[in-house]
Amino acid sequence: REVLAPMRSTEAEDLLSALDRLPGSLEDQGWGARARDPEQSDLPKGWSVHRQGDRVFYHHPEHGSQWSKPGEEFPDGWTSHVGPCGRTYYHHPEHGSRWDPPLL
Repeated sequence: REVLAPMRSTEAEDLLSALDRLPGSLEDQGWGARARDPEQSDLPKGWSVHRQGDRVFYHHPEHGSQWSKPGEEFPDGWTSHVGPCGRTYYHHPEHGSRWDPPLL
């Protein structure tokens, strides 16, 4: 997986999908399963999108993992997340959540 994940090709994605379907895979354990997310193509180079249960997280081999989508800039305190429905929403600890991105 570590060799295939950074590769941005259809073949690498197909192999990773096949690995995820094997019995005993991380997907079967509910951890780190690769998400089938159309936003994958919107990510900066090297980032990939994954799921832990119903939550989406993003991973980069050098920068690690994070819950908010990389490459987006928001005012202080705002983060983006992908809900179980697959739609992106924005959250601030004091202002709550909303569908529209906050303005800089």
